[in-house]
Amino acid sequence: MTPNPIQQVKPIDNRSQRKLLGAVSALVIVALLAGCPPAPPDSDSDSALEQACIDSGGTVTTGTCNCEGTADFYDNCMVGACTCPPEFPSFEVQVCDCGEGRCFDGTECVSLEEPDLEQACIDSGGTVATGSCNCEGTADFYNNCMDGACTCSPEFPSFEVQVCDCGEGRCFDGTECVSWDDSDLAQACIDSGGTVTTGPCNCEGTADFYNTCVPGPCACPPGPQSFELQVCDCGEDRCFDGTECVSWEDALEEE
Repeated sequence: MTPNPIQQVKPIDNRSQRKLLGAVSALVIVALLAGCPPAPPDSDSDSALEQACIDSGGTVTTGTCNCEGTADFYDNCMVGACTCPPEFPSFEVQVCDCGEGRCFDGTECVSLEEPDLEQACIDSGGTVATGSCNCEGTADFYNNCMDGACTCSPEFPSFEVQVCDCGEGRCFDGTECVSWDDSDLAQACIDSGGTVTTGPCNCEGTADFYNTCVPGPCACPPGPQSFELQVCDCGEDRCFDGTECVSWEDALEEE
């Protein structure tokens, strides 16, 4: 039996090769898109902060912010960290809600503990003493930078309170011993409807009672140089311009 001659395969020309490769590539891409999950987010840092929030007892939520440069999971232990003048465009950020009496310090949920005023007095150079007071409702370690804070009408019964004696030229403003100059700003805050409080700051050179009408005066990149400052909290729609509480509208007109 005579064998069939071997049939030679005609080589594929370059044009046909390109078409074939293009078709195969298209099929591969379609298969990948159909069967593969979406790429993970690039922000490993945000993922780590989200987990840190959850691990320390917080809940991840979203909130509105209008301070340019504020990132997800910002330090909400800081006063006014995400509240700037209303004309700045607002945007959504992820926030760690730590629940009542707690806040997220940029790394974990921490408690907002009541300050130890006796220790604060000693740490800031004061001496704990006792004094007589006849103003109903006045508590230990009251703000003795305020004129007449413990001197009311003589008909009120007097009682003893613990006092922080800060020495000459200084007074206890309810949180620490300060110079009378700082106490003037504390009084200006109170007189204009604000509340003196404290908050962490990590912007070098920022002083007590800084201007909260300026965007981000105390919110620099996270770092180890965080320190406590006295702040005037003027409430909703108001800010402290360095001398008194004013409305955001008035603050913008001054600029």
